[in-house]
Amino acid sequence: MRVLLVVDSRRDDLSTIVGSALRRSFTCGAVVHASIALWQEYLANGEPFVLVVADPSDQWSVFIQGTLAIKGAKVILLGRIPDRLQLLLNVTSEPLSPQQRALFSSKDAETNSFAESAAVVCYDKSNPLAAKAPMERRPCERFDFMAEWNNLGYGSIKADDSIWAISARVMLQDNNVIAQVLAEEQSITVYMGLWQIEGASLLWVNRAVGPVDSQEWFILEEFVSCYQADFAICLPVLSEIPHGYDACVTMRLDCDEDINSAHQLYALYQEKSVPLSLAIHGTVLEDDSHHEFLKQYVANGDCLLSHSWSHPVNWGDSYEETLKQVQMSLDAIEGAVGKEIDVKYAVSPFHQNPVISVQALADSGLGGFISGIICNDPEYLVARGGEVPFAPSGFVTHSQQCMLHGDCMLEGDDPLSIFKQSFDIARQGQALFGFLDHPFSPRYAYGWQSEDQRCEAHGEFIDYIKASGNVLFLNEHQALGWIAMKNSIELSANSVGEFSIKSSPSSPDELSLAVRYKNKNYDFLTWLENNSKGSNAV
Repeated sequence: MRVLLVVDSRRDDLSTIVGSALRRSFTCGAVVHASIALWQEYLANGEPFVLVVADPSDQWSVFIQGTLAIKGAKVILLGRIPDRLQLLLNVTSEPLSPQQRALFSSKDAETNSFAESAAVVCYDKSNPLAAKAPMERRPCERFDFMAEWNNLGYGSIKADDSIWAISARVMLQDNNVIAQVLAEEQSITVYMGLWQIEGASLLWVNRAVGPVDSQEWFILEEFVSCYQADFAICLPVLSEIPHGYDACVTMRLDCDEDINSAHQLYALYQEKSVPLSLAIHGTVLEDDSHHEFLKQYVANGDCLLSHSWSHPVNWGDSYEETLKQVQMSLDAIEGAVGKEIDVKYAVSPFHQNPVISVQALADSGLGGFISGIICNDPEYLVARGGEVPFAPSGFVTHSQQCMLHGDCMLEGDDPLSIFKQSFDIARQGQALFGFLDHPFSPRYAYGWQSEDQRCEAHGEFIDYIKASGNVLFLNEHQALGWIAMKNSIELSANSVGEFSIKSSPSSPDELSLAVRYKNKNYDFLTWLENNSKGSNAV
């Protein structure tokens, strides 16, 4: 019992991005990038399995139809629908017109406002699977700050023929539609469809990478782990939220230009019993007036991250410069607070991550990095933390694209409404939620009128989060350590549904993993004991 991912062998970009996303949810032991020959072996075996096919060729139609002939099988089809399948699915398609393509782009956001594309994905919440979407509507592109940040956390659905784009203008039968792209209430194309065929299930997403960069990924997790649980194959999904909690939150300040000015906000977070992590820009430490505050901060057990040495664009545009930036940053932090500090993770300047720089970060000895932003490097805006595309095993990432700045506070009755909505989306998608701000500098106050105004907004937001249920707050080291532990698990299953794990998870801070399986949530080790060899596995 595995998730078979089938992608054209020449499409390393697509197989890596989609494969990494699947492994972040279902573990590396449950996902295999399969050859056509291996796919045929599974078909010959006749047992149900989960198939994910990204941007399939027309020649694969016969194998997709063969999979759909197996009762209880599940197929996830990403991107184009092959011509030979369109008749079976009662589908028609055509290219988007230039006028339709223009509807997918958003203008820049103005201060204290946001901007959205005319094209918006809308879910039919009457459909049980679509009802799992953490958002009822999501613009294909939106910005909260210039053309850089989307504080609701997701990426852009393009119309540019890339893997991040709508594949075509597609029309389905109404009973198969679970989401469509609308503009001014008129349908441009179907975005997501669902079929029951000969006892098997087919979920289709009109984008070659699927929703890897959005909490809409939760729909795919639900499809694999819970859909048609009474007779179809189901594989467990590991949650980012530790067992027993309703939400998990981490918060940081990126110290681009100052550190000492974080005093008042830090005091607020201490009063609220919420950890506040600091990402340190190394050259700021050349002013030793910041050192005493940092020493006290570290003595309190709080968390420091690297934010590079000089905050260069694209980490300096080379492998060698990225390595240099990391090492100089770590040396500067150690020089300021002492050798007892252990900086394990980095925050990317401008959230920019060329692949070569990410590979350098992995080779620098760091355990991972924080990034994710709508305006660049979409492969590193991920719905789930864990495995990093195009990087070695054991190196992890987590996306945090929610910037709590005065520039992004809305005018009107609830200036924090976007931030509250962002947290709600993450909670409903069962994702670890992260947000950030910056300490004031003499040059820039990030749109805040005063430190008092900023602290009032942060305090109100924390209170809103706490009121949502049983919330776990982690510093960034704890959060990424948790993700790294989850990422290390290799879960597999045999043909009769007995699961096994290579090694038991060693959880930081005595937190327990949660697993979702057949419409129920479990403590992971309890679930594994009841579903492993020798138990009454189901």
